[in-house]
Amino acid sequence: MTFNSLQFFAFFGLVLIIYYRLGRPGQNGLIVLAGSIFYGAFDWRFLGLLWLSTAVDYTVGRSLDSRRSPGLRKLLLGVSLVAQLGILGLFKYFDFFSEGATRLLGWFGLSADLPTLQVLLPVGISFYTFQTLAYVFYVYRGRLPAERNLVTFAAFVAWFPQMVAGPIERPNSLLPQIQRRRDPPDSGVVESAVGLILQGLVKKVVIADTTAPVVNSVYSEPESYGWSALAIATIGFAIQVYGDFSGYTDIARGTSRLLGVELRRNFEQPFLSRNIQEFWQRWHTSLGWWFLEFVGRPLGAVRRSPRWNAFTMLAIFTLIGLWHGAAWTFVLWGLLNGVLVVAWRRRPIPEHQDPDRVRLVEVPRIMFTFALFCIGAILFRAGSLEVARAVIERIVLLRSGTGLGADAALVGLMVVLLFAIDITERRRRVKAVELRGVRTALGGVPSPEEAVAESLIAPRGPLLAGAVVGAFLVAIATFSGGTPTPFIYFQF
Repeated sequence: MTFNSLQFFAFFGLVLIIYYRLGRPGQNGLIVLAGSIFYGAFDWRFLGLLWLSTAVDYTVGRSLDSRRSPGLRKLLLGVSLVAQLGILGLFKYFDFFSEGATRLLGWFGLSADLPTLQVLLPVGISFYTFQTLAYVFYVYRGRLPAERNLVTFAAFVAWFPQMVAGPIERPNSLLPQIQRRRDPPDSGVVESAVGLILQGLVKKVVIADTTAPVVNSVYSEPESYGWSALAIATIGFAIQVYGDFSGYTDIARGTSRLLGVELRRNFEQPFLSRNIQEFWQRWHTSLGWWFLEFVGRPLGAVRRSPRWNAFTMLAIFTLIGLWHGAAWTFVLWGLLNGVLVVAWRRRPIPEHQDPDRVRLVEVPRIMFTFALFCIGAILFRAGSLEVARAVIERIVLLRSGTGLGADAALVGLMVVLLFAIDITERRRRVKAVELRGVRTALGGVPSPEEAVAESLIAPRGPLLAGAVVGAFLVAIATFSGGTPTPFIYFQF
């Protein structure tokens, strides 16, 4: 039951019909039930893990709230860390480290056949474990009182619009919204929510799913294709992964907005960034916040020497790479981006650079930043280091081979469409900031007034708004069909 399926929207519509007829306890109970059904639709066997994670951190949170002994509080925090990271490590990384240890022993001439589990990765495990850990850290640090109602806490974990692929919400933002009754949103908020859902579906169904077959075909046999085909497929993958993940986030934010809860902006038009540091301030902002807050801060980021700060940043990005998958390609991808960010942090920000407005003269910098992302995307997409090496080698050496033909034009069209959506969204964002007189807060949670100001529909007249909605619906209907393609980040 993915966001791009009729099954999901029928399910969501049923939940929405019942939802606003209930009081706060009933609303949260319905969310727990709906979240369980939604998660169980992927694989019911992993529901036990979700509720084990919920039970552990609910219990730890309440225990932290009633204990004052520093030693006991650290022990309780350790229980949560061991339980959550232990579950995550067992399912996601056990085979990776087991195979790595076997290979390492082989280099020293030692024979070993360490066991591997070969188990399926539970959907969304990297997201909900990080969110519940963030809650425990906030309670431990005294930044949030522990939630004493189990159903309310379970609704916080099982908030199904964002449970399986984020955004990873800050507990002091999401939990207070769940602790109160949600009233039906007004027409302006509904319009902005519907606009987000439609925009997300276009990014996913029209852009990501259309580009995916081209990328898959080329990367399945990179030795057969020429350098231009490989370069175009790599650009196509950059567009695919962004359209897929930001499309999911748009749908998550839109459906959650209809349920009366506002989620953070997880993407802030990152492909309009003028350097790689700005890019990572705009791409998957919730993951960046989590690692800076719970890895960088304990390591003493910012407070120490520039060398230590650089080391901390490299460690964070290496872990971000490993978070994406148990493979050396992801580790190297993370390390590469860490090196680039560290290098750019030493460069001064150009004078008169607006945080949101992009000038024509900055287009070359935007293109260069996009090219750097695409270089890293080779590692991200390649199934192994051997495939990554083959792709890079053939592009650098301008090797000849099979071309893409009409598929090259298709990828180019999708690039133009995605950038057009981003530019339009950025303009709405700038207008919202100016109308509200607020500062730009990347990755923040918009107020209801900001949500309306950012609406895809509201600023336009009825005819133009109808034309935009109609065009989106036609595009979605034209490019959809058959079995819905799962979202890429479901496997992380």
